[in-house]
Amino acid sequence: EKEKEVRRCGFCAHELRNALSAASMSFQLIKSGAVGISGSTGQILEKNLLLMETLIGRKLTEVKLGHSDVTINAQRTNLLLLVDQILLTANIEAKARGQHFDLHIAPDLVVEADRQFLNSALSNLIQNAIKYSRQGTKIEIRASTVGENILIEVEDECGGLQPNAEIDLFKPFEQQNKNRQGLGLGLNIARQAIQLHGGTLLVRNLPKKG
Repeated sequence: EKEKEVRRCGFCAHELRNALSAASMSFQLIKSGAVGISGSTGQILEKNLLLMETLIGRKLTEVKLGHSDVTINAQRTNLLLLVDQILLTANIEAKARGQHFDLHIAPDLVVEADRQFLNSALSNLIQNAIKYSRQGTKIEIRASTVGENILIEVEDECGGLQPNAEIDLFKPFEQQNKNRQGLGLGLNIARQAIQLHGGTLLVRNLPKKG
């Protein structure tokens, strides 16, 4: 039980750090005078401050209740708008690495999901793609309807995985290459967020590509 609590605290700290990083980058841009507070950068700052407030509130609720049962608040969400909001921040890091995004999402595609958990899952997948893709490469984000489900794909250009690496990829604190920044929690968090919706998060290895 102690190990589970440590892991839950790690998850929360990881999410808070991501939100703080995005808020800090936005603040620095505003402080430099490059952008105004009323534009999209100001919206990112506000969004991530609110996200930190929500995360802390949820953690305090867990402590008060004495358990970690999680329920989702599903609502209709335009997927392209959600991804665009994530990319406002992600583009800063991607451009610094010479990377670019290639989006294939219909503008009218709507999903029934908890916006915060879906945002968390996609943010972690996209950040993971940026982190492990090579300099000057492309990251593709695709979405399509498959029966009653929505298929979302994030394809990076990391060069492919080592043999059997898929087995351990979603384990907490597991990292697959020399880049050891972070805690190795992102993919595990993404999988949990998707599973809360009754969905599945899978990895497909593209040898020598991504």
